[in-house]
Amino acid sequence: MSLFMVDGITRAMTRTYTLQWDGQSVTADADTSLLKSLLRAGKPVSYGCGSGQCGACRLRLIEGEVDAPATQTLSPAQRAAGEILSCQARPRSNVRVQSVTPTAGDAETYNGTITRVERPTPDLVKLRVRLEGVLDFHPGQYGLLRTHYGPARPYSLANPPGQGVVEFHIRAVTGGKAGPQIYAQAKRGDRVELTAPMGDAYAPDLNRPIALIATGTGMAPMKSVLAYLRQREHRSPVRVLWGNRSPDDCYDMAAFEALVEGFEDAQFLPVFSAGAGGTRVTDHLRALAPSLLGWTVFCAGNPQMVRDVAQQLALMGLAPHDFHADPFTHAED
Repeated sequence: MSLFMVDGITRAMTRTYTLQWDGQSVTADADTSLLKSLLRAGKPVSYGCGSGQCGACRLRLIEGEVDAPATQTLSPAQRAAGEILSCQARPRSNVRVQSVTPTAGDAETYNGTITRVERPTPDLVKLRVRLEGVLDFHPGQYGLLRTHYGPARPYSLANPPGQGVVEFHIRAVTGGKAGPQIYAQAKRGDRVELTAPMGDAYAPDLNRPIALIATGTGMAPMKSVLAYLRQREHRSPVRVLWGNRSPDDCYDMAAFEALVEGFEDAQFLPVFSAGAGGTRVTDHLRALAPSLLGWTVFCAGNPQMVRDVAQQLALMGLAPHDFHADPFTHAED
């Protein structure tokens, strides 16, 4: 930032640079994150929490310099490969970056109509949206949902792939500018837009034992995985571990139990953290299996839970490439 005089008043002038993203050029301010510069220019870049915790906005720095705070979100291998979090990085020169996760540029934008609205708890709304087209995706991916209630936000897809109707489980986070508004205002017949599929928390091979670990609405992508496995008549073991504060937070329990009961070898363990005898999902990981070598694990929900689970499962034999995580964080507005 530099200073200049106008009518005897000192004013600040922000330095600007050229930001090239996947061959497309935009102007980027030195005091603005790369992500915000791309979004302001209307570029369909992938992102999630906006706070540097989920990793959905990762880019690979090819040329140039950026300021970016130290983070545990990126693994040593990702940092060595030049990956940065675009929501945290600010340019210090002209910059060239490339996408490293599936972006909205790889997806399509669908118009849709809300056909069903349910509010199973005081802070959660379930939406069903009929799209003008059929959406194919990998279980575990998400879409960017645009409504007229507030800003666009990414939400996990809770339905199996290849359907014209999609489902979302949306938490009304206190202070949020999207979730509370959707909870309060969404009604049948409202029009929305969905850009999907996005995200890389999916597994290419599901013909093996599967463990699903979630807290809160992290069960949304798990519902998609379970429904997909049921369609494929999955025969290997399935384990589901779902953490909430109390039984009152267990929305859609009957649907989840019905999905799990359809497998030959399956277990569903809800755990609750509130109260004197409360426990967390990390207290029950050994109940999944004696060893997780050869398993595929999906994990979604609280970011700290995701990190703790990843560390413990590595000690149980799980290979890093078999852990597919989607930390849920409150998006920056």
